[in-house]
Amino acid sequence: MADNKIPSLNLIRQVNPESAARNPSFYKAIGLDVLTVASAAAVGFFYNWYLEGKADLATLILCLVVFAVFSALQLLLAKSFVRRFWILVLEVAAVLGFFYSYNLEFLAITGGAALVLLSWGEMRGRSALENGLEIKFFSAAGPVLRKLVTVLSFLLVVLYLPRLNQSSIFMSQDNFRSFFDFTNGVVSNFYPEINLNSSFGQLTESFARLELETNSTFRAMSPSDRAAAIQQVSSQVSNSLSKILGVAISPNEATSDVFYNFIVGTLNGWSEKFGVWFIFGWALTVFLIIRSFGVLFYWAASFMAFIVYQILLTSGVVHIIGEARTHEIAEF
Repeated sequence: MADNKIPSLNLIRQVNPESAARNPSFYKAIGLDVLTVASAAAVGFFYNWYLEGKADLATLILCLVVFAVFSALQLLLAKSFVRRFWILVLEVAAVLGFFYSYNLEFLAITGGAALVLLSWGEMRGRSALENGLEIKFFSAAGPVLRKLVTVLSFLLVVLYLPRLNQSSIFMSQDNFRSFFDFTNGVVSNFYPEINLNSSFGQLTESFARLELETNSTFRAMSPSDRAAAIQQVSSQVSNSLSKILGVAISPNEATSDVFYNFIVGTLNGWSEKFGVWFIFGWALTVFLIIRSFGVLFYWAASFMAFIVYQILLTSGVVHIIGEARTHEIAEF
């Protein structure tokens, strides 16, 4: 009689360990989540340092762009909205975590408002993906990035308000000088004769020379007479600006410092005069300014996110598959 062996009932041993391994896309999704939250934390960290004068504006903008790129990729590659919602919670917490010294209720309200706006943008982006047969990157990422720009503008203003006082009512003097240098570069393209990085006396002389050189009588003068005329007009311009700005100006003072002191002095005067209404109006003004520059940021971030997305497709990290209804989705 043949010896019939009873098959083993140990199902654990029959499972191939390789088949039980996680799908590689699982780890890629975890990696994307970690990088997204880390980029949000970098935004909070460097903005806190920026407010303390320890970080420059360029570093902060770079962190904001990186965060925006990861946010756009999350829309395309995170399939579950519930999972994505909790990542949004971690993102908001990562940004606000570096402002732990603030009032807890203030942070909770700020975080809640940011989370609502981010979730709104996420839902609109996912709706655009679901309603299209093909992945249209800019149509899908647009709502997410636009809401992200609004949220970031909101957070930058709201997190700045608790530190608002006479010494920090405006940007730091070093950051203002950097902005002034950039402005000088733009102005010099149109008026090479004007150098905003000079002393205030040299600036008024360049204005005087630019004005007088259009006068035929001035051009006919001797060099010494032209120099005297330039000095006279320069003094008149300096005195007029001193009256307009309401401050005494030294000719040897840097032009950027003159305008910085004028702006800070004016804002402090308004703050003392209008109190809480000034804070509200100043916060709204700063928000509108940041949000207007956010249009440029939106297009830059969209372009960078699209390039990264194309690189991931080309390298095979992300690939597009067609569903039964010929609806394209992106996955790891």
